[in-house]
Amino acid sequence: MQMTYHELINHISEELNLSKNEIDTLIKQTVLELGNQLENGYSFSIPGLGRFSTKVIEVHKVFDSHQQKYILIPPKRIVEFTPGKDLNDRLKNIRAEDE
Repeated sequence: MQMTYHELINHISEELNLSKNEIDTLIKQTVLELGNQLENGYSFSIPGLGRFSTKVIEVHKVFDSHQQKYILIPPKRIVEFTPGKDLNDRLKNIRAEDE
């Protein structure tokens, strides 16, 4: 099961009694700011959700089966997410058949 972005906005809008436009703006601004923080090398935690951080994957070589040779993959920064204890605890109580 998956919730769409619009369903999320509708749900939060109803819960907080704010307009859908206000919620959309709030989410977009939050994502923009968090992205800026990650881009600048900062990590952050959202209580109840988890911790976001970045990690640099150094240059490494892999075998390209199409070209039948090794190629170098340039370094890149990736986002890591570590779920918080509260989130993990909530998910542990859900059985697979409940999904």
